[in-house]
Amino acid sequence: MAKPQLRITCKECGKRRIKARLTSGRKATKSLCQPCYDNDKASIFFGSSAGDWFTKRAIAHCTNSIPKDTDELIRLIKLYKQASSAKGWSCTQGEFALEYDYELCHKDPCKGDGFTGALVADNLFIGLKSVNREMGNIVPITNFGHRITSQGEAITSTNARAIIKELYDLERVVSECKLIRKLNKTFTDFTARASIEPSDLFNKILEGYGHDVEGYRLPPERVKEGFFTLHNLPRVLAYVFLTQYGKIEGYEPF
Repeated sequence: MAKPQLRITCKECGKRRIKARLTSGRKATKSLCQPCYDNDKASIFFGSSAGDWFTKRAIAHCTNSIPKDTDELIRLIKLYKQASSAKGWSCTQGEFALEYDYELCHKDPCKGDGFTGALVADNLFIGLKSVNREMGNIVPITNFGHRITSQGEAITSTNARAIIKELYDLERVVSECKLIRKLNKTFTDFTARASIEPSDLFNKILEGYGHDVEGYRLPPERVKEGFFTLHNLPRVLAYVFLTQYGKIEGYEPF
């Protein structure tokens, strides 16, 4: 005979119900019933890929160097999702893999001499993971204006979730960024990604800064060098780097 399922008092609705189970079948850690767990926006945020990424990155920062409000966090999460989509998804002989290896890169580095590079959308861009790792915490020639010298409250693995819940409207973040728990993702969530080639990504970044990139394209052997300029130099010099290779007739970047 199967053991009767134990009931808990749901901390959200106050009703005596069976404790919620995750998609994996394991019981939820919080005392929530299934309907409340499914609608718990904070749980959805921290259980999503984007929310998990932000929480882990915030631990390297302080309250002065993370998004100051919900609007800024939404911008950051949307940039993270753009980076994830840009990677694409390829299949070779039944084996699936990321098509391109991109990640969010700091302009002003996360850790500098006497400052912290802010974890905000304006201080990040989608770049090559290989170049980002080579740059590490090297301070670029350009001061991009996102260096935080006044330290706020330290964010640790112990207090990170409490700070994030207090600072941001996570219901808005989940709704506007269309976040779902990682365990609820389907095969289609990955294969539907619209990948962007590195040369086109380089153009897209410069276009975002107001440069006319129509008809220009870095040859594959110059892409890595081009992304080094984005890390280190004023954007106008990255544009010069692009245009010195000439105009390609009939080429449309996007």
